[in-house]
Amino acid sequence: MSSSANDHPTDLGLSRAESWVVHAALLSVIETAVEEGERPGRPLALLRQVERGDDRFDDGQLAYLSDVLSTYLEEAPPRDVGPARAVLAGIEYAR
Repeated sequence: MSSSANDHPTDLGLSRAESWVVHAALLSVIETAVEEGERPGRPLALLRQVERGDDRFDDGQLAYLSDVLSTYLEEAPPRDVGPARAVLAGIEYAR
């Protein structure tokens, strides 16, 4: 992560555990949106991106993921806390 996401997309280099936590957090947002009758466009697009193994994100996506992960951490299972914090640290570094 040698360059800022403000310039171009940044590869977070997510581990398998970190990818799983990002996936779980986005899935939670998607499920909530569907339950509320909303269309989960942005989180669904990011979920598909993560599922493809593409962890290059622009600044707007990083900001969104930071919010999603911060919310997810409020009720995350203990096994997800470490990887979620690691992703948040990576996002902070990238920005």
